[in-house]
Order: sequence, then C-alpha cells, then structure tokens
Amino acid sequence: MTQNFPVSNIQIPLGEDSTTQLEEKRILFNSCLIATMDKIRQSLDVNTIFQTTTQQVRHLLNVSRVAIYRFNPDWSGKFVAEAFGEGFSSLIERQKKEPELCLNISECSIKDLGDIETTDTYLQETAGGEFTQVKVYRICSDIYNARFSDCYIQLLESYDARSYTIIAIYEQKKLWGLFAAYHSEPKRYWQSDEVYFLIQIAAQMGIALQQAEYLKHLIEQKLQLQKSSQQQKALAVSVEKIRRTLDIETIFQTTIQEVRELLNADRSILYRFNPDWSGKFIAESVTSNWTPLMSKQLEYPELRKNISNCNIQTLATDTYLKDTQGGLFTKGELFRVCNDIYNAGFSDCYIQVLESYQARAYTIIAVYKEQKLWGLLAAYQNTSPRHWQSDEIHLLLQIANHLGIAIKQTELLDETQQQATKLTEALKQLKQSQTQLIQTEKMVSLGQLVAGIAHEINNPINFIHGNLYHVGEYVNELLGVLNIYRKYCTQSNSKIQEYLKSSDLEFISKDLQKTLSSMEIGTARVNQIVLSLRNFSRLDEAPVKAVNIHQGIDNTILLLGHRLQSKNNSNRSIEIIKNYSNLPELECYPAQLNQVFMNILSNAIDALEEYEVQKNPKIEIFTENNDTYVTICIVDNGPGMIQQVQNRIFDPFFTTKTVGKGTGLGLSISYQIVTENHKGQLKCISNLGQGTQFYITIPKSH
Repeated sequence: MTQNFPVSNIQIPLGEDSTTQLEEKRILFNSCLIATMDKIRQSLDVNTIFQTTTQQVRHLLNVSRVAIYRFNPDWSGKFVAEAFGEGFSSLIERQKKEPELCLNISECSIKDLGDIETTDTYLQETAGGEFTQVKVYRICSDIYNARFSDCYIQLLESYDARSYTIIAIYEQKKLWGLFAAYHSEPKRYWQSDEVYFLIQIAAQMGIALQQAEYLKHLIEQKLQLQKSSQQQKALAVSVEKIRRTLDIETIFQTTIQEVRELLNADRSILYRFNPDWSGKFIAESVTSNWTPLMSKQLEYPELRKNISNCNIQTLATDTYLKDTQGGLFTKGELFRVCNDIYNAGFSDCYIQVLESYQARAYTIIAVYKEQKLWGLLAAYQNTSPRHWQSDEIHLLLQIANHLGIAIKQTELLDETQQQATKLTEALKQLKQSQTQLIQTEKMVSLGQLVAGIAHEINNPINFIHGNLYHVGEYVNELLGVLNIYRKYCTQSNSKIQEYLKSSDLEFISKDLQKTLSSMEIGTARVNQIVLSLRNFSRLDEAPVKAVNIHQGIDNTILLLGHRLQSKNNSNRSIEIIKNYSNLPELECYPAQLNQVFMNILSNAIDALEEYEVQKNPKIEIFTENNDTYVTICIVDNGPGMIQQVQNRIFDPFFTTKTVGKGTGLGLSISYQIVTENHKGQLKCISNLGQGTQFYITIPKSH
C-alpha cells in the first residue's frame, strides 16, 4: 500500500503502538534529531554527518538498511552513505561492480516517487519535475501490493526491501538526493512520527549541505587569497633575486624553478630567439616524471626549430615574424594560453611538437628586452588538461617583464664587468711587474752580497785553514825540542827552571793540540758555509740547470741554522726532520727554488718562535718522486691559520706580521717562481691550531 501526503498534515495509521510507546518514540526521535543537529553544528565534514546519521537512524527505527543517494547533474546518481544490518550486503560496494544499480534508482525510484509517471528525460528537462522542497516523500508498506513494475520490484528485492520510506533531500530549494529507510521482512506500516522524523533529518542534511557548500566557498576564497599572496610573494622573491644577483643564468634557473613550483606545473622553460628567429631552450625546470627538453634538444636539433616554426606560428607565422621583427607582439600583452591541445584546433604538425614536449596544456608568455622580442617563458601541464587562471597568467606576465629588465641590466653589467676586468688585469700586471722587479733586484742584490761575502771570507779562511796543518807540525816539532831539552839539560839556568814550573808546560802541550783541532773544524765549517752561500746564490752559474734538490734544501737549512737554536736559555730548539726520497736531478732555476725554500722555511720558523704553546717545535720536510713531477712538502706544527688568511697567503704585499718584520712579498714571489717560472703548483693547507703544510710540485719537464 502506498500513500502520499503533505508534511504538515500527516495522517498515517499508527499501527499497534500504544500512547506510551508513541511518547517514548517521540522522545527518542527528538533526541536523535537534536543530536544530529548538534553534529551538523560541530562538524564540517558532510560525509561524517551522513555516515553517523544513517547508523543512528537505522538503530532507532530498527530497519534493515538506511541509505543516502546523491544525484548527478544528468539525474543519474550513486549511494554515498549507508548503514545496514547483519546479514545484508553493502549497496555502495555493489554499485562499484554493478553500475546499473545507480541507473535503476534514477529510472525507477525517482520515476515512482510521488506517483509521478515521468521518465529520466522528464527529470532532466524539468530539473526534478514537481519535487518541491521538503514536500516530496514516498512510503510503501508492502512492495508486492503497490502495483510496482517488475523492474522496480526486482530492484527493491536487490535492496533486501519489503517496505520503504524515501525522503527528498534539498539544498537551497534544489533537489540534491534521497534519504531512504528500507525494511525487509515482514511488511511494515510506517508511523507518522517516523516519517516526520525522517523528513526532519533530511531537512537537517539539507542544512548541512548548505553549510558545507558555504564553507567550501569560504575555503576557496581563502585559498584564492593565499594563492594570490603566494604569487605576489614569489614575484617579490624573483624580483629581489633579479636585483641582487649579477649572474643571469642563476636568475633564469631560479625564476623558472619558482614558476613551476608556484603554478604546480609539470614543466617550465625559458626559450631564447636567435637573430634569425630560430632559438633554443636556455633554462628548464621539470618534475622527475618527465624528460628534460634541454637534453633532448642536444640530441634532436629540430626541436629548437619547431618551437620557432610551430609554437610561434600559433601566434603569427614565422615569415611574418621575420619581416616585421615580432609583428603585433607588444610589450607585456602577448601571451598564448591552451587548456587542452586536442581541443584547440591546432594543426597536426603543432600537436606532434607539443606531444614531443609531453604537453597537454600550456601558457606561453613573450619576454621583451626594450620593446624587442627576446624569447618565451612557458609553463606546461603534462598530466591532464588545465584551465589556466587569470591571476596565473598575470603573474607570468609580470615575471616576464622583470626578466626583460634583468636581461638589459645584465648587458650593462657585462660591459661594466669587462671594463673592470681590464682594469683588474692591468692592476694585476702592474703588481706582478712590481713584484718581479723587487724579486729581480732582491735576487741580484742578494746574489752579489752573498758572492761578495763568500769571496771576502773565502781567501783568508782558506789561508788559515791551509796553514793550520803546518802550524800543527811546527808546534809538534817545537814541543819535541823542548822535551829533549828538559830531559838532557839538567843543569839549566835557575830562571828557566822556575819559568817552566810556573808555565804548566804539560797542560799547554796537551791543550794546544786540542785548540789546533778545534780551529781546523771551525775553518772547515766556515768553508762549508761559504760553499752553501755560493750554491744558494748560484750567481756564477747558468739560470737553468739540472741540480740536486736535496742539496738546495740542505744549503738553505744550513744558512738558517742559527735561527733553529734555542734562545733566552730555553730548551725550545726547532727540530728539523728530513724524509727524503730518491730524487733525480731536476732541471730548474736553482737559485729561485732556493729562494722558495728560504721563504717557506723562514715563515715556518717565525710561526714556531711566536707559538709558545708548542713545547716541541719541529719542521718536517718530505720529498716524493712521481712519474712526471717532483713534490716537496714542508710541514710545521705551529699555530696554523684561519681560512681568511689562507685565502690571501699568496697575495702580493699581504702579511700578518707586525710593521718592520715582513713585506708580504716572500710567499707571493715564491708562488710566481713555482707557478710561472716552473709551471708547477704551490699549495698551502692549514687549520687553526694544527700547523701548516706547503706543497711544492715541480714538473720534470716544463
């Protein structure tokens, strides 16, 4: 039996419920209604409200199933929430496997709703027919006595329904869906308070939908504001980077990276035109799922032609661009937007090009430099069609405009940098010339001084050293005569005997031999020093010759020997540790290399003298023979240096010593000697508190 009635005048048989039972049911219904309203106020999730409500209503009415069905714009639909008892299957899961389940409720349930003999087409044409807000519902106590079609009975049997009540759900006077309660066996006479309760619940669902739609609108507005704010922030960041950096490549790369991330696009590129209107990609940002175009254009040069011959052809023809130098492209106004390449009327040629880019949608913005078309800024969506928003296009236009400004600024900066480079090079050459002049004068003066000293010392010391042997022989003979006299002339003069006793002749004869031996050692040492001075200066030798590197190091150490000894009665003598490899004679500028050894060792000694924390100062010297070069490493355990000092250690006139203790030229000259004169390398490695290492690498042939 079916019945239809207005909500305001419900007249349905009450069945066998007593007055007390009715009152209890009303209390329960009201409690459930209040709880549902409270959930709607507290929750912003419609799905949660639907699921909770269907559960509560099913338990309260003690029915087999309660379901919510939503219409699509074409009046098809699907179940979106349900609650069912034990032993029944889910309609939501079934409709995934049986799409016709959704079609049937549209063609049968709605057609049957309110005894209106209409078809789906009627509902589509009239947007719901005569269904008016909160006045449409359908109740059936027994589907087998309601004159339903076999189609509809079969559908209801698939729902496990013998009886049902269906209530229309409206959202702002527009039919949204259905709220249905199904009862299996036996048939059921629906009470007026049950129907009224379901109508009230459906009305509250309509309110929840309205609130959700309003909230969705607010969220969309908020997201739009956030998006706009992010875009402006990204634009400000891009502009700041353009102003801050002088590297145009960095500007290009960072800008397109931010463009892609901000637009959430699959690819963003920057394309530059050549004077003949061909061009190439110069910067790209792409997600890991897609092939970079910049790598493809190296393998397939025709890609660079296509963007000129096809992409720009969508804006104007290539010939027109060449003839008119850009045609109608006006600054800041040219852009091309495509939401779906397959629905844009493009030629097969252009679609093939875009497919090679893996693109489905794109936005292309012209980049101008002082009214002249320079290139293109493009964003591509590869995964699906995309409707580009006006604010997104506006953002790209602004970025393209700032890129054009940056390009012009870069050209001006490039000119300035070229001039600065020339001035810097001239200054560098001046400093090098000055340093070389000082070096030359210093080496000449030092060589002359050393040679002069060696010459002046050499003659007298050779005379002394050469005659010491004869003096020793003479002294021995005189002592022999004296001993014979003492032995055989016993009756000598008393004065002579008295003088011999007072002179301690025995001690003198012994000590005289020792003195002569010490003098011989001393003169040999002086000879060695003189030889070292001559070897160090090598003034009388050819500038380039094959020499023993170890000899040059040893000569330098010998000349610095006085500085290695302890001072002020302390025990802090500087220990020299030699770890020499078997080195061949190396063809080089020996005098200059000796100067390098002198400068590095002198600096190491200076550092160790000032570094009182180190109780056992030492300098280690390593040499290594490789296939094509020789390496000399000089290591000290001094105070080391900070990175800022290490970066400038070879700069001319840079020194950390006090005024009067250093000119700042020693290491600079050493660097030039090694790198320029010997085509080698001079490197310094140091850490504060961990000493310093100098590596000298000299090629065997240069």
